[in-house]
Formats: sequence, structure tokens, C-alpha cells
Amino acid sequence: MVEGIRVISTNQIEQMLPTGQVKTVYRAHVETDLGAQGILIVPVEHWNAPDLAIALEKKRDELDLAFTAVAAD
Repeated sequence: MVEGIRVISTNQIEQMLPTGQVKTVYRAHVETDLGAQGILIVPVEHWNAPDLAIALEKKRDELDLAFTAVAAD
């Protein structure tokens, strides 16, 4: 789907907002090809292939930033 990042696991959870409302989200544990790991939280309305691809690309770039910044030095 998106090069350079893979989803390790996912969970659908109910997230409590500061206002007291509850929102359904997906929590995805991800790992990049460079070995960085992180958590991606996606609202249920964006849990579809086009939106997920964009979110995964952004998360990959964010997680790998430390690796690419060190390599550039």
C-alpha cells in the first residue's frame, strides 16, 4: 500500500475527548523500513484506503525524520 512503512497491529477504540464526548478511532502500531516505530491514531471516518495512505505517508516521514537528519550530517 505505502512504501517504507507497515502496520504491525490495529485496535478499534473509544477515545474520550476533553469535552467528555466519546469518539471511535483506530490505533495502528506502525514500523518503518528504517526501524522507527510509532502509533497512528485515525478517526473511523478516515479509515479508508485513500485517507489511510496519506496518513501512513505522513507518519513514515515523521518517524524517519531522525534517521534522515542524522544521515544528512
